[in-house]
Amino acid sequence: MIRLSLLSLLAFSFSQIQAQTKPYVIGLSYETMKLSSLPIKVVEVIDARDSVANIGWIKKVMSKRRRPVTFENEFTLELYTFFRKYIQKNENPRQLVVKVNQLRVSQMSDSKEAIAEMSMELEFFLKRDSNAFYFLARIPCLIRYKGMIEPATHSDNIIKGFKYVFNQLDTLKFDNRIQDRFLVSHTEMETGEDSAGVLRRTHSILEEPPKAGIYADFHEFINNAPGRDDELDIELEPRTDKDWEGTHKVIPYLKMEDRRLEKCWGFSDGKEVYINFDKQYWPIVLENGVAYFFAFHKDHPSVGEVLIGVAVNFAIIAAAGAGMIFYPSSTVEKAVYRIDLFTGRIERVLAENN
Repeated sequence: MIRLSLLSLLAFSFSQIQAQTKPYVIGLSYETMKLSSLPIKVVEVIDARDSVANIGWIKKVMSKRRRPVTFENEFTLELYTFFRKYIQKNENPRQLVVKVNQLRVSQMSDSKEAIAEMSMELEFFLKRDSNAFYFLARIPCLIRYKGMIEPATHSDNIIKGFKYVFNQLDTLKFDNRIQDRFLVSHTEMETGEDSAGVLRRTHSILEEPPKAGIYADFHEFINNAPGRDDELDIELEPRTDKDWEGTHKVIPYLKMEDRRLEKCWGFSDGKEVYINFDKQYWPIVLENGVAYFFAFHKDHPSVGEVLIGVAVNFAIIAAAGAGMIFYPSSTVEKAVYRIDLFTGRIERVLAENN
């Protein structure tokens, strides 16, 4: 009798654990929606995510157990079906390949509020033939919803993300990209080896010595085409904080106006390139198709994410591509920040154990 009760208890416990870890399945469907008005047709979806076992984890309020989130169908099939359903049908459409570098959902809850978050990054290519594709764009997006989280909340966040990304794609002039310098092979497109090659062919700042001048925005920087050539006086002020010994605060002055340089993306003295970040100028390191810089550590809000649109209970967050970037400093600890050379997005590089 005791043995039977013990077995029943174990069976009950196992069923509870199994129920807690059973995947949380979501689907992508919307009654009426148009993702894009462009004459395009998605012909392929490439799954380039680092982790493909699921699309994230969630847990209910006050629960310690997490459940993996998956689609109703296999990942690429789910997205391919969704894109074909909600992109307007046109005569003689251009063939589009969608590469998914990231698509993750998460849910955070405490006694006060619940937050559902979705992050994605897509790359788009136009198909010329079976082994030649024009790189169009890489577009990141973050959707954050605060409030009552329902079964449809996560799928709604994903759909809002796709709508934002395709809206950005709609603004792109495809004809400007139909050039040999934007061509990549299918293998390069799948493996990600396309990025460095396209960057070198399309970003003059990686191929030429920097031209002296002032960058109004990110695009002037990558094109090595400063919009202003004002003469600058540069003052170097030694830093004494523990993590910053041997470095200097860079203070540029407009020589003819005798005032500090303030409202710009950055500048170059003809040798080094500096970014205007947190109301200070930091030297950018350019090597192997990567751009990064050291600056003060920042905790909140997330670096590289700028609120660009707000509706009821949700916000669309995307990349900062131009202008001065400023968030309040939380410490003077040193941190590394990477500049996405496709989008201008700035993100803090985290150590593996963080």
